[in-house]
Amino acid sequence: MAKQETIHTKVERILFPKDGQPGEFFIIACDCGTCKGTMKWRPDEGAKLGMLGMWETYKGALQFSFKEVWHDIPEDPKALLHYACELTTGIGPAMEKTIWEKYGDNWRDLKCDDIPKLRGSVLNDFRDVIQKLGIEKDKTEAVSWLISIGGTRNMAEKAWSKWKKNTIGLVKEDPFILAELPFYGFTDIDNGIRLRFGIGDTDTRRVKAAIRYYMGQLTDDGPTVVSWWALRDKILFHLRNLPPVDLSKAVAEMMTDGVLVGFAESMKLALLKDYTDEVTIWKFANKE
Repeated sequence: MAKQETIHTKVERILFPKDGQPGEFFIIACDCGTCKGTMKWRPDEGAKLGMLGMWETYKGALQFSFKEVWHDIPEDPKALLHYACELTTGIGPAMEKTIWEKYGDNWRDLKCDDIPKLRGSVLNDFRDVIQKLGIEKDKTEAVSWLISIGGTRNMAEKAWSKWKKNTIGLVKEDPFILAELPFYGFTDIDNGIRLRFGIGDTDTRRVKAAIRYYMGQLTDDGPTVVSWWALRDKILFHLRNLPPVDLSKAVAEMMTDGVLVGFAESMKLALLKDYTDEVTIWKFANKE
């Protein structure tokens, strides 16, 4: 039975889809052979990629079928310069050597006319590559870090798409922010990731995330307000080690912060966003 493995390869040519044609399924000629799979972005020729998948035989030929793919950006400054030069048409080994000898680790700070023959469109293309690699390096670091704390690559990719360079800082501040991502929720974070940050059972971040999550569950069927007792019972059932007083305190703080709206007479709660939407609809429907 084929076994999953990680490979590091370089794009030689995109076989499918053709340039300019839309699509998320790619067949790529790489230096290791043909690779195929689904990805959300089109890689450039010469790009270095990391892939997770398995080797399969298709019509008698061995191909690598990837399930996950990412930019394989070199960490070493000299290796990164070499990669940038490879991606820039017009920069050869001699010019690369000159750049390194003049700037060393700070080669990305090169200035116009500092390097003979590095000007015009070649210089502009090189700067574009530097900018792109900088962005991809930030993404690679964020995605790798999220995976290291227990996230999936899919979760990490979605987090980067939503928060870009702020991803690591936001997650460190409150990992339950990951529950806001499409197709993920409170339990995905609660069952493992939170423990990497030392978030205990009664941590306010955990309790407030649970309130938002179970409020969402209780309003899935249409109502925008929920009984405090129904919410309380549901949360205490799932968060068995949570003292009721800590739950009440978190709800009070969320009401003070304007996240929740409370109705004392009926002992019901609503998320501020849902309440605001309901008021807007009511005013529109009753507009004379």
